[in-house]
Amino acid sequence: MPSAPSAPSTPSTPSTPSTGSNNGTSLLKRRKIDHADDTASSTKKGSNERSRNKRKRKTTEEATACRELPRKTKKPRPIPGFANDRNLCYLNSVTQILLAQPAFVDAILAANTANVTQNKTASAAVTTELARLIAERTRLQAKPTLARGDFLSLHALKTALATHSALYNNDEQQDAHEAFEQIIEAVGKESDSTTLAFACPFTHTIQETTRCAGCGHVTIIEEEHVSATMNLRGDPTSASSNKTDSENPSIQDILDGTRETIERDCHCCKAKLATHERARRIEELPSILAVHIPRVDDFLRKIDDKVALDETPECVLTGIVHHRGTGARGHYYASVRNADDGTWTMADDARVRRMTHKEAFQRSSTSSMLFYAVDDS
Repeated sequence: MPSAPSAPSTPSTPSTPSTGSNNGTSLLKRRKIDHADDTASSTKKGSNERSRNKRKRKTTEEATACRELPRKTKKPRPIPGFANDRNLCYLNSVTQILLAQPAFVDAILAANTANVTQNKTASAAVTTELARLIAERTRLQAKPTLARGDFLSLHALKTALATHSALYNNDEQQDAHEAFEQIIEAVGKESDSTTLAFACPFTHTIQETTRCAGCGHVTIIEEEHVSATMNLRGDPTSASSNKTDSENPSIQDILDGTRETIERDCHCCKAKLATHERARRIEELPSILAVHIPRVDDFLRKIDDKVALDETPECVLTGIVHHRGTGARGHYYASVRNADDGTWTMADDARVRRMTHKEAFQRSSTSSMLFYAVDDS
């Protein structure tokens, strides 16, 4: 049985819950803006407040109604599985969900077309392999039913990733969240040399605003990320069954952002350990919102707390990466929502089966990543 997800410092050990100002998200770009007071940012702040108020005006009934997607007339296509070739369950689960996201598929095909046009496929191994997998997956989905041997292998994708990171030069189990971010980063680097850059559907900006309670000085830091973090509120020794649904973290927590009071030196008024109010929130939602749920603490203990697998009128759950096992060992698999009709599929390596909507939403204590399709209309 493969080992559990890796920690940031040691690839072969489980990931630890995120702390600090980055909130555990993948940092792409950072920009800092200082204001002598908060008047300079009042216009943007007012816009952000209106956006938050618009979200809150959407009723609970609307959020509940969006759980069941309307059935489309298009017949759902079978989903081929991926062979677990040498501890590849972490890559299988993430890729299964990525290839079910129309926005990601379109972006990959566009980037690959640019690479082919400019004869740069040799230096774009990850993009080329993803495009090949999309074509093979489409070919298999054209069949009325899939035979026992109709599955794909991601060994070539892992080899392509190894050209970007030494983590994938061996057959050890890796962290699914790290693999997701490595795929996005690799495709982005490969498309930098082309005229058509990879339009990443996961990129979003997180704005952190810190205000000194003494002098009113405001510092705004904007960071680009490809995933957000949903921090669990319990600890590994607490029984998640004792929590009510309202106490479990949810996608609404990500949308609302966080607010906290901290103490730190103010470089404006020179006060030592001055009280500051710090707020973090997503400025604008991406086409696909990826959420990471750290489930291993600093002592490599597994956190089995539940999360609320709910939705909002603007964010519809389309995929879940699960991890079952302990803090030291485990196995990844995925729940994937069919873009054709909204039904769910369980993808456990080469084993693929249909699952009910209720079953998909009951597995919250094993979820390690969530994927939401965003409708900002």
